[in-house]
Amino acid sequence: MDTNNWLRNIKEEALFSLGWPLQLINPSQLNEVAARAMEQQINRNIETRQQTINRVAKSFVSFALAKGMDNGDIPKTDLPVWRRFSFSLPEPFVIDSYYADKSDLEGLKAGNKTLNDIAKRVGKSEDDIIAERLNSASSICRAARELMTENPEFNLQEAVDFIGNMGQSKSSPLSKQSIATRKE
Repeated sequence: MDTNNWLRNIKEEALFSLGWPLQLINPSQLNEVAARAMEQQINRNIETRQQTINRVAKSFVSFALAKGMDNGDIPKTDLPVWRRFSFSLPEPFVIDSYYADKSDLEGLKAGNKTLNDIAKRVGKSEDDIIAERLNSASSICRAARELMTENPEFNLQEAVDFIGNMGQSKSSPLSKQSIATRKE
């Protein structure tokens, strides 16, 4: 057996032992449907392992917390709240992140997905995403007000559209051509 076949054999055996499809070695040979099916299979296998590890880790952490309470290192509580914890997990395996993002947006618009579903997929909380959106909106509004100060002939909606589109929209009243025309 030559070296290339031997290495391919090792890769195939390693993937097989993990429960992952052999096509992962060269996913470019898959069509979109097969790639999404493989992605789902991989994520199911990862999720199963994470659940197994999570149960064991939770028992270890619970034991450590209980011992800490017994030793007086952690304040005691009779409430079951101290056992309500979870571990953060990485983002799911994705072959085509563009398709996954597009699917998330379409699902959100159609009502098939919630913001919480999308947040879990990207390893964030719903509150984190909302806070990021609020910060972004605040920044756009501040920049729009600054633009209106420099160009008083523009209203707030025009300024927000311009900042939000980064000046790229030709139909925007604040496009580079429109600004040049207004200043003449």
